[in-house]
Amino acid sequence: MHVISDEQRLRQHSSGPVCVLAEPDQEELIRRAASLGGLDLPDLQRRHHRPRAAVEKGQAAPVLMVLQDQHEHRPVQIVSNDDVSLQVGHPEDLADVRPAVEASPEHGRAGLVAAVTAVAQQAEDALERIDDDSQQLGDETLGFASAARRRELGRLRAELFRLGQTQAAHRNMLIAHDELSDLLEQQHRSRLNQAAATFGANQSTATRLYAMVGDVLDEQATVVSERLTVVATIFLPLTLANGFFGMNFQWMLDRLDSLASFLLLGLLAPAVLTVLTVFGLRLLNRRT
Repeated sequence: MHVISDEQRLRQHSSGPVCVLAEPDQEELIRRAASLGGLDLPDLQRRHHRPRAAVEKGQAAPVLMVLQDQHEHRPVQIVSNDDVSLQVGHPEDLADVRPAVEASPEHGRAGLVAAVTAVAQQAEDALERIDDDSQQLGDETLGFASAARRRELGRLRAELFRLGQTQAAHRNMLIAHDELSDLLEQQHRSRLNQAAATFGANQSTATRLYAMVGDVLDEQATVVSERLTVVATIFLPLTLANGFFGMNFQWMLDRLDSLASFLLLGLLAPAVLTVLTVFGLRLLNRRT
């Protein structure tokens, strides 16, 4: 398909289906593309946070959310009919969909389907990189991890939940929107169904990673609890000795008034009890 991304080339375009890639601030290019194809433009300045689709008078207007390496989504708004496919979004997102659109047949709807397929593939590739990063992060947090690393895992888990919800919304939009599918030819419907399946697989990947990171956080909570328990157990004999010598009753004043008594009961006995406690904990951990 013929792809145009500047106003001068659009003026020179004479006939045939065309796909126009425009940034939101290229208002003149957007107006000329709409005039060329007789498109009824929606509010392109509206901020979108979830995918959606609208079909009216033979015109399809879906909003796709492109997943970036920073785990963020940016919208690409598409307005398409048989002659013109206008796609408005961030330059990096348009660069991601451009190769697929250029390789599509010369038909306005083909540009729309190519963009949907490219967004699904982009999300799949990004989730694969997130998967690798999550595996590495999980390996680095074996044992006791720092508080900063645990917070990083918590943020990643929240992002994975949001990514999974967005991929599910894409899939539901493509499956449930019969009017959008009815506008397409059979071959384009098949590609749209493949894109929906890719979005579904992306959701499963995000859900799996969400559960995996949650397991790592649970393990970290268990490790922290075990460390605190060990520290508290080690200090039990010391606390006992401190409490014993802190009680100034008459029996103690009459009998524990020598240096030998202090060394025996105040230092040696707590040290022996501490050593026995540590070895007891190790033996218990080996058995369990």
